[in-house]
Amino acid sequence: MAAAYLTELEITRELRLPDKVGRAFMAQWRLHPSFPKPIEGMSGRRYMPAVEKWLNRFHGLDTADSGPVVTGKGENFDAWREARKARKPRRAGPDLPPPPVRMASVVVATIGPSGKRLQQDDASPMASIDSNDIPA
Repeated sequence: MAAAYLTELEITRELRLPDKVGRAFMAQWRLHPSFPKPIEGMSGRRYMPAVEKWLNRFHGLDTADSGPVVTGKGENFDAWREARKARKPRRAGPDLPPPPVRMASVVVATIGPSGKRLQQDDASPMASIDSNDIPA
C-alpha cells in the first residue's frame, strides 16, 4: 500500500519529477490558494490523493470531456498523412522581385599615389594585352 501522507520531496518524486524541477513546481503550487495545505500534526505532510485531485483540476483533467474519446471507427493511423496531403504547399519565404538584367559591380580601382579613382563605366571590361608585355 502506498503512503497517503507525503512530504513535498516525496510528492515530487511520486510525480516522477527531478528534485530541482519538483522544488520549483512545488514553490509555484504552494502560492496557489486552493493547493492542499499540510495536515496538522503530520510534520508538513500533505494528503497525496488530494494533491493528485488538485493537479487534475489545475490542468483541466477533471471534466467528463477530458477522458478518452471512444468512437466506432477505431484509430486512424494515416490521418496525419491525409491531412498533410490536403494542405496547401507552404512557401519558404516572401516573393522576391527578379534580379535586374545585368547587375553592375561596385568595384572602384585606385590608380597612382594621388588617389585618382577610375569608375567601372570609364574602363573596358577586359584589359588589352600587348605582345610587348608578355615575357619571353
